[in-house]
Amino acid sequence: MREKWPTVLFAAVACIALVAYLMVFQVRINQVVIQERWGGVHRVLNAGNQDEAGWYFKAPWPVDRIAKYDKRVHVMDSRLNQTQLQDDWNVIVSTFAGWRINDPVQFRKALEGDAATAENDLRDIISDATSEALGRYSIDNLVSTSEEELQFDAIESEIADRIQETIQNNNYGIEVSSFGIKRIALPQSTTQTVFNRMRAEWNERATEYTSEGQSQKAELVQEAESQKQKMIADARAKAKQIMAKGEAEAAQYYDTFAEAPEFAIFLRRLESLNEIAEQAAENRQPITFVLDTKTEPFGLLEQGPLQQETDGAGDVEQVKDELKEELSNK
Repeated sequence: MREKWPTVLFAAVACIALVAYLMVFQVRINQVVIQERWGGVHRVLNAGNQDEAGWYFKAPWPVDRIAKYDKRVHVMDSRLNQTQLQDDWNVIVSTFAGWRINDPVQFRKALEGDAATAENDLRDIISDATSEALGRYSIDNLVSTSEEELQFDAIESEIADRIQETIQNNNYGIEVSSFGIKRIALPQSTTQTVFNRMRAEWNERATEYTSEGQSQKAELVQEAESQKQKMIADARAKAKQIMAKGEAEAAQYYDTFAEAPEFAIFLRRLESLNEIAEQAAENRQPITFVLDTKTEPFGLLEQGPLQQETDGAGDVEQVKDELKEELSNK
């Protein structure tokens, strides 16, 4: 009898497990569950934002039936779809969408509860909505050097609205939680045309900038030339004033020196010797004179200042000429 206890215990555990399997079911946090009783919906568990995960009792089959679906967001890529735009350009558009079940009962009824069937139907809806929406826009709204012409946000929003409207009209029991344009490509024939158009736009802008720069350059050159001529004219006028003033002052010295011409010549010679001495001092070099006393102004070292007196207007004019010549050389 004792040898039969393990067998009895195992049989009892197996019966309990079978009963539990038939009368208990689990709802995971990422699932939405439909519990049917006698062919009708008894209750829906963990739908939407509700948190009803856990263990629940049910009647054994065929009284109750349990259908479980994944309530998480499903992400899918659409097919590459070639679409004609409003200005007859052709583009190839790739999109993505995120969808989830919001009405599991209707999802089961309309799409047989199959996620693959739902995604196939959804791809057709996205393709049609994309073609309809892009047909209202031009290539400048998709490919442009100006940010103001680009309309990506508006296009994505319009396509998403069209998709959601179609889904609601067909009552699929799902909703699109996110949608976006993944990539926009151009056929080979269209690509070269777009590049040529963009190149032409940039060349046109470059021409405008070059023309504007040349115009500004011409204005600056003209303004600089005008200022140059004005500065030259002012400098010449000022130079004439200085020269006139110098000549007037020099004329006074001419009259003074004319009264004592020998003394004036003596002063000029001393001034020359003084300059030679100053240059030697600046260069920090000693002065060694090897000279001919017959060469002026070194004749002073031999003969000293002249003591002859000059008479008449002719001598005065000669002295003035000599002084002018020396001053001009100076």
